Amino acid sequence: MEDNHSVARPLLREPVSRRPVWLQPWFTPVGLVLFPVVAALAVGLFLIQPFGDSQYGTSLGGRPQRKPNESKNGHRVDCSSRDFARQTFRVLDEYPIARLLFRGGVATSGGLSKFEASDVAGIPSFSGFPASPYFVVFDNSFEILRLGVEFSASGNSETHLMAWPGDNGAESQFEALAYNATSNSFLAIQEVVSSRDGLILVSRVFDISFRTDRDVQIIVNSQCMCDFPFSSENKGFEGAVVIHHPVQNTSYLVALCEGNHCDGGRRGREPGNGRLIVLARRQIPDPNNSSINDCWFEAVDEIRLPKSINFVDYSGMTVYFNENDSGLPGEHVLAISSQENSAVWIGTIRPGSDSPSLFEIGDGVIYDFPPDDDCQPIYCNVEGIHFVSNRTLIAVSDAMKGKGKQDFRCWGKAESIHLLQF
Repeated sequence: MEDNHSVARPLLREPVSRRPVWLQPWFTPVGLVLFPVVAALAVGLFLIQPFGDSQYGTSLGGRPQRKPNESKNGHRVDCSSRDFARQTFRVLDEYPIARLLFRGGVATSGGLSKFEASDVAGIPSFSGFPASPYFVVFDNSFEILRLGVEFSASGNSETHLMAWPGDNGAESQFEALAYNATSNSFLAIQEVVSSRDGLILVSRVFDISFRTDRDVQIIVNSQCMCDFPFSSENKGFEGAVVIHHPVQNTSYLVALCEGNHCDGGRRGREPGNGRLIVLARRQIPDPNNSSINDCWFEAVDEIRLPKSINFVDYSGMTVYFNENDSGLPGEHVLAISSQENSAVWIGTIRPGSDSPSLFEIGDGVIYDFPPDDDCQPIYCNVEGIHFVSNRTLIAVSDAMKGKGKQDFRCWGKAESIHLLQF
């Protein structure tokens, strides 16, 4: 029997190399000369890549690149996008608020030295109606800025601060201002206050009117608490509009929560979970009660914003009302801004008919505020927006956050008013 273990194997003609094939050229005389040069180039390319906490790095082509943490931080401007120009606001005009109040070499801002603008509103402009002034509220003062239609750095007598009746210099905590066509008045909303029993945190709504023909220019018609509770003392309603529902024949206050899930903390920063709260004004059924606090706003619906609005926070809201002569529920243009994401989502809102929600939110597009040359945000504190026309917005910016909470780039656009086109 043949022994398979004793079968002789043919010898290889060349000895087997212990080096991988791809390394063999480097061990030739030419390879030994080129290897240090190639290695130095590779190390150099690695070292020039950016490090640190910047939102964006720069590739060799000089085009800013997204970092992988975008999902946690929500939307960010993409400066390398082919649609950058189409999806970025064009700034038509902008001024610091203090400059608008500086006339004839004299500052007319009174004792107010810091302008923490939180919202801006005016009477919606329809065809055939004259342009109206705009009004700006501040969360650090009860004074309200009346902004002339033709605001400019040269000064305008229509632009001035109006005193709140009985103002003692306290902070107002106003974060939203909305025009109510039903009563031809404005609703100024305090972000968060304690409820009457002190047990929960809610928002408070002041119904106010503006007059120019008397010394007292702000008239407080009523003030009502909202019954929607908040878990955080600095994460309440941040924007609002009043929309008439033709099917219900009722006007509703639609308020925007600042935090995702209408919450604070880490949960409030989960992008893409924005909420609108629909509120209906109720009257306490007591005809003998003449107190100014005889009303409240009842939360009657909660609307989830589309996931595509992937903002970390929500800072302002406005609606451009489209005229509709058909008598059917109209579709209006809705804009929602984000301070931290330095952007505005513009889509649609319409009264619901067969839908379980009172209002339906349609598709939209995110427009970015212009970044700097390094693709870093400089419009860091946009708090309020208002439609001037169907393609133009006016926006107001809050003060820059102190104690190193914001980058130095945020200083230039803080406490200002901006006119934007998209």
